[in-house]
Amino acid sequence: MIPMIAESGFEIGSTHEVCEDYAIGKDDWTILSDGCSNGGGPRIHTDWGSRILCSAGLQHLDSMTNMQMFMTAVGSTARTQCQVFPLIPENCLTATLMGQKRFGDNIHQFCIGDGIMGGKRKDGRWKIHTIDFLKGGNTDRKAPFYLKYKFCDEVKTYLDMFGGNYEVTTYFGKLLSPDVPDYPEEPPTENDAWLAFQADRQAQWAQTMTETAKQYNVVESPYFEAEFPVDEYEFTFQISDGGESFRWYRKTQTGRSKEEIHVLDVLRIMLNLQNFSPSFLRRAINWNFKTHRKGTFLSRGWFHEDDVSAGVIYCGESE
Repeated sequence: MIPMIAESGFEIGSTHEVCEDYAIGKDDWTILSDGCSNGGGPRIHTDWGSRILCSAGLQHLDSMTNMQMFMTAVGSTARTQCQVFPLIPENCLTATLMGQKRFGDNIHQFCIGDGIMGGKRKDGRWKIHTIDFLKGGNTDRKAPFYLKYKFCDEVKTYLDMFGGNYEVTTYFGKLLSPDVPDYPEEPPTENDAWLAFQADRQAQWAQTMTETAKQYNVVESPYFEAEFPVDEYEFTFQISDGGESFRWYRKTQTGRSKEEIHVLDVLRIMLNLQNFSPSFLRRAINWNFKTHRKGTFLSRGWFHEDDVSAGVIYCGESE
């Protein structure tokens, strides 16, 4: 078997009081959790909850190929661990849980909630899944489905409020293709020019990455899972939905406007990994998030409003 390297990291979002994401990894596995800010954030200790869920999930990773068994075991363990901290409410477990681990010839990944997952193939092509929940229910709002709703008997309440529909968008192709030019140093000022830039960007990505979408409901599919053959992939990854929260400010004639950065543009910077010696992911995060050097998030003026956590498993050399 090919020796594997698994690493993790997380960074606080610009709008957060505390980092409510957590991630750990070693050998051939990673696991991460994204505490729900809208669920109360620091008021319900979701930073603690994400750590408890990761700890509980880690204890049962060997059963994650049977997700129903895995979810039941993790829920029971997490609730038991919560009881050790009497002042921390069970609501702290309102959090996404994502994990990946090698089983035989494949990396098996799952996501309970929303986030980004995929891998870079050894032939240079990428497969990327983004999991996003849709508006629905009697609130006509969108909210992720969390494991907590299942083991606390809150599924019906969640479905009534939010509907439980989510969409998985799959991108496939050459994420690092030179046919997609780099972002400009500053966004266009004129609204028409900005709209034209966005349309051109979508067209550029469409030429190098195919895009398909499929919808699911949590009643039939309370989790999303995928497999990646080890001999075909250089590395696999999972990132919390904070990877879709990157923004930058565009100067306008009347002030400035906060604009969204396409997730593929974020990933092509964050996951342009060159060296897989130990601590490779931490080095990449420190470089892109914390240094003002050409090409980094900081130098571009990009910022992430939500916390970002990530786990990467290196599978072996590219072709």
